[in-house]
Amino acid sequence: MFTLKELQRLINGTRERRYQTFILTCFSMGLRLGEALGIRVADIDSERGLLHVRQAKGKKDRFVFLPKMTLEALRAYWVTHRNPTLLFPRGRTPEEQQHQAREPMDRGGTQTSFKAIVSDVGIRKAITIHTLRHC
Repeated sequence: MFTLKELQRLINGTRERRYQTFILTCFSMGLRLGEALGIRVADIDSERGLLHVRQAKGKKDRFVFLPKMTLEALRAYWVTHRNPTLLFPRGRTPEEQQHQAREPMDRGGTQTSFKAIVSDVGIRKAITIHTLRHC
């Protein structure tokens, strides 16, 4: 586990908005890596403050509470790429994310980037994306 201060360092020390938003999303809703990567625009129910998690562990759907701060971050990030389907589309540039991405960000690439971010902000604990789920 890690502290709230370390989480703030992690999010604020992240250079790319997509990873900032991704980390906040995983942490604030307790999502697994694959669940967060698979979020679709249509899965967000902003009126009720819920996120529909599809095909989670055990191939079951569930709803999780969507904090207002996370919703605002997801909206701000979505504006940068405007992919009509995915919240975290594959692609390096906003143009690639908007037009070409039909798949979410890569699992391995996301894990590698997360590990680099943890190292860059000076956290010396063994933290993975799954750690965020348990905090």
